[in-house]
Amino acid sequence: MLLNRTCSIITFAWLSLFLADTATAATLEIVPASPKGQETIRLRVTTLLGSTPQSVSMSANRITVTLVGPQITTALVGAVDVVIGKLPSGTYDIEALTRSIANSPTSAIGTTQFVVSNELIGRAAIAPIFNWTDLWWNPNESGWGMNVTIKNDQFFAAWFVYDAAGKPTWYTLQGGKWVNVGCYQGPIMKTSGSAWGGILGLSNVNVTTVGSGIVCFSGYDNAEFQYTVEGIFNTKQIVRQAF
Repeated sequence: MLLNRTCSIITFAWLSLFLADTATAATLEIVPASPKGQETIRLRVTTLLGSTPQSVSMSANRITVTLVGPQITTALVGAVDVVIGKLPSGTYDIEALTRSIANSPTSAIGTTQFVVSNELIGRAAIAPIFNWTDLWWNPNESGWGMNVTIKNDQFFAAWFVYDAAGKPTWYTLQGGKWVNVGCYQGPIMKTSGSAWGGILGLSNVNVTTVGSGIVCFSGYDNAEFQYTVEGIFNTKQIVRQAF
């Protein structure tokens, strides 16, 4: 019993020193580095123990992030991304703290400051009212779907379907424009190239425009996708895929 207690004390002391040394060396990074309004902001803490639970609190323009170190058996050195959220334009200060276990005293990791610029700066005259980035599908037609990524007014959608022969096929909707605050229209492209096991470079990639499409979002969770691809016209109702 005495040996086990001694080992526990030594182990706890080692973990405390390791946490302190790691916290001292930790660096803080805002992702993206120059965020705009409506962008999701993350705080990346590097060279810190992989930590789960996290808490984020805010008072005026000061944000406090607290990370709780894991048990020794699951301790990992790496990076931790903490979602701060979407903030209006302004200047913000972040203080990052850590504690070895829940409800134990905190120690400082560091502080940093960042600026969120006005969401309209550098954006097109027409821009989306929501960020619809997500995986979209029709739950009655399982097997195909669309990955939508939106950053400010930029739009990219990767559409995974099956062709007439039942072969998995990828198309992309990109290079178009917002026709209003909820509808994006542009060309649909098909890409082919080297097998994934031996990709040789962009020179082997063939991009062909095979049609056009328009995605009109209704509210936050629903959309209509209308397209003409390789001579086929269709309209699909899609929703965010829930996990």
